[in-house]
Amino acid sequence: MRRLWPLCDRLSRKRDQDGHCLDLRLLPEYNDGNVWTTVHEEALFECRSCGAVVASVSTVEDLKARLPDGQMDSVDGHMAEYCSDCKGDLVFKS
Repeated sequence: MRRLWPLCDRLSRKRDQDGHCLDLRLLPEYNDGNVWTTVHEEALFECRSCGAVVASVSTVEDLKARLPDGQMDSVDGHMAEYCSDCKGDLVFKS
């Protein structure tokens, strides 16, 4: 295994206990308090019942493809299209 520790040190990064490089510039104390770094943007899927954000559209579509049995007779659509609270309500109502 080739170690890149000197490069890690020159790029304002530290190593964790496993030797992985951690980019300190991404920590809130080094980037004006911004906790989140956007790595990918995608449309969000809203719950069919209450409108709360469930997940990204691609995540919901992936769940529907992987869990084809997520349909319930008394429910419109797939269970992946509902937030956790509404899923619970639907299960107890059916």
